[in-house]
Amino acid sequence: MQGNTGDRVREVQCLLDSWGFDIGSAGVDGRFGPDTAKAVRSFQAWFGGLTIDGKVGANTWRRCGVDLIATVTGPPRPCGWPP
Repeated sequence: MQGNTGDRVREVQCLLDSWGFDIGSAGVDGRFGPDTAKAVRSFQAWFGGLTIDGKVGANTWRRCGVDLIATVTGPPRPCGWPP
């Protein structure tokens, strides 16, 4: 996901930030850069059982409490929505 932009990135940034993972000084900006990747790796390590690669694949989305099909096909959820 690094290099991606948009609502899906914003959604994962919102989740990570709301759970206390440091997404960097830019905050929720919709750009998947090194700070977001680092936060994803921290989440993956904290959660356990995930490949720690900084990518938000199907398994990481599931562990975030997000139904991947709904996320891909439905509208983005607003920042701070409960999983």
